[in-house]
Amino acid sequence: MSATVTLKAETAQAFADLIAEITGAEPPAQPWLAPALLFASAEGQRRLALPRPGPEEMLIHDYQSVAYTGPFPLDTAFHAAAETRGQDHHITLSTASGPAAALTTALRVVRRADVAAANPAPFPPRLTETLTWSPLRTVAQSQTDRYLALSADPNLIHRDAALAASLGLGAPIVPGILLASLVQPAAEAALKAALVKLTARFMAPLAMGTPFRLAIQRRSPTRLRAYLAGEARALALVDVDVTP
Repeated sequence: MSATVTLKAETAQAFADLIAEITGAEPPAQPWLAPALLFASAEGQRRLALPRPGPEEMLIHDYQSVAYTGPFPLDTAFHAAAETRGQDHHITLSTASGPAAALTTALRVVRRADVAAANPAPFPPRLTETLTWSPLRTVAQSQTDRYLALSADPNLIHRDAALAASLGLGAPIVPGILLASLVQPAAEAALKAALVKLTARFMAPLAMGTPFRLAIQRRSPTRLRAYLAGEARALALVDVDVTP
């Protein structure tokens, strides 16, 4: 499947402003995960053959990666080519001059009952005690609504309080792409180099308004890992690679 898509500069700027508001940092020059906004809409899911859950099911995001060949141009028409292998959806964005970015998304349709019964563990104490954690932060429903407007994400789990309650959650779930994007200010401050690849693995949902924190671990001169954690559970791991 293929499509022609454009990431508008005003959309990327609005996303950057939202990241800054939640984290209390300066807006990033361009959000690393902004290209992922192009594929959340119902039209994007239809044209790129992304899965659709049934009445007693929901779509969850296990994994997201984005890799760049260089600075990502905005207000530019891209050819988006998608290939699906199992749960993995591989999307390449290209212009007339060649590939610009590659995204891989792992989406899984699960029964709502299984989500309600899940009880993910926290990160091990031997790890968390060695990290320097940010102050606790929250994401409000109004902030998520702004993200949903940018991405046109139709997933009701991000806005339907009754559905969230049926899954044993106190509120709708913060979108995984938004959550992973919140590591960017701290990661940029630590690495001060251009992004080559970002890989996020999602481990548990974060309910709107629930406190979370993050920590950055330097793993090499060109790589770091961000840990996102709630009060009693691991939420996500985000690996960031930059140019040497």
